[in-house]
Amino acid sequence: MPTNLSRSRTAEPAAPMRVLHRLEKSDGHWAEIRERQVAELQALEVLVFVDGSMLVSQLFHSGRAAECPDAIATRVKEFLDGGWIPSPIPQSS
Repeated sequence: MPTNLSRSRTAEPAAPMRVLHRLEKSDGHWAEIRERQVAELQALEVLVFVDGSMLVSQLFHSGRAAECPDAIATRVKEFLDGGWIPSPIPQSS
C-alpha cells in the first residue's frame, strides 16, 4: 500500500532569498547569485542560479562566515571571465 509522506511531515517554508548579483549573456541567458539565512544552522547559504535552475549552493556556518564575501567575489569573477555582463537586479528580488 503506498504511503503518503506529506501526511507525516509539515512543510517548512524556505527562508527568503536575496539577490546579490544578476548577470546576463547576449543570447538571453541569465544568472543570479543569491543568499539566505539558515536560522536552524546559524548559517548563511549562497546559491547560484542559471536560467532559474540552481547550479551550486555553499553553506557558511560557524567561523566560515568570514569566507563568504571572497567566495561570492570568486563566483562573480568566474561569470565575468566567461563573458557574462552585470545587469540590474529586479525590484521584486
